[in-house]
Amino acid sequence: MGGFFEKLITCAAIGIALSPYYWYASKNEIAYKDHKRPALVENIDPQKLEPQSLEDKLKAYKSDETFIEKYTPGIPSYNNEIIKQDIESPYQNQTIITSKKSAPDEILRNEKPRYRIIEDKDFFLFKWIGYVGSLPFKALFMDSDINNYVKPETKKSIERLLEADNKIDGLTVRLNHTHPLQDTWRLFTDKDLRERNNFFARLILGFPSTFLGELSAKFVRCDYYNPYTKVATMYSNVEGVAKHELGHHRDFMRFDRDWLYSLSRILPPVMLYQEWKATKYAKWTLEEKNRTDFGRFLVPAYATYVAITLLGIYKFFRKREDE
Repeated sequence: MGGFFEKLITCAAIGIALSPYYWYASKNEIAYKDHKRPALVENIDPQKLEPQSLEDKLKAYKSDETFIEKYTPGIPSYNNEIIKQDIESPYQNQTIITSKKSAPDEILRNEKPRYRIIEDKDFFLFKWIGYVGSLPFKALFMDSDINNYVKPETKKSIERLLEADNKIDGLTVRLNHTHPLQDTWRLFTDKDLRERNNFFARLILGFPSTFLGELSAKFVRCDYYNPYTKVATMYSNVEGVAKHELGHHRDFMRFDRDWLYSLSRILPPVMLYQEWKATKYAKWTLEEKNRTDFGRFLVPAYATYVAITLLGIYKFFRKREDE
């Protein structure tokens, strides 16, 4: 327990020291001018990432031939709640399934074959353990939305990106929960996952990344991407953080196999490269109103990886000197 409080105090001290930077970054867009869009986002139309007005959505929807069949002529279009609810989600042609154990607003949304979004809640005991475990991260970034709970506005941003990026494929997005047992079962039974990585890779690398990874994520409510199951777990109510995890998926989708690229992460330069690729993807897919997320959250998050790398190098040479 002493280690937890020591970590909390250290993170809080760093967060307080960085508070002036956080304040500045939250008010200014950092590093957006005169930069070329990376290859990972070349296929994405930036306009599709921005929320549309109800009027624009309605015009597009009324151009659909099924509109006349679905709605009786004469209904006041802009005031009709049924039409409004029907067009508010970007999921226009997909199956929406309600989970048996879920509350009405907790649904599994499934659009085959490219992706699915699963909303659920962790068991209440794990949830509260997670809230406590996430305190050091909240203190480090000085923001309660980190490692917390994805809210509807952030969820819609995720949905828009999933719709806009047609190269996202086979992805499962878990919002506000993890399911270690179910995803471990999928790791060894899902045909697509078996084809991407051989049995030994899934057993030796995929099993700990899935079962232990999702279990530890549950206890601190952290966001992470698991390439072996193609699952992006999201707890933070921050658009930039969510899209960073989607960036990892797009990065891994460049390859036919995941295990070698994943294993190479043990090398610090590769780890930093992977994190920067995901960060750049997030940067260029942020909605205009949330572009400050890059400087406010993504740059400090990347800095933690750099700091960990430098600390590891320092300890290595210090140990060599002591010997």
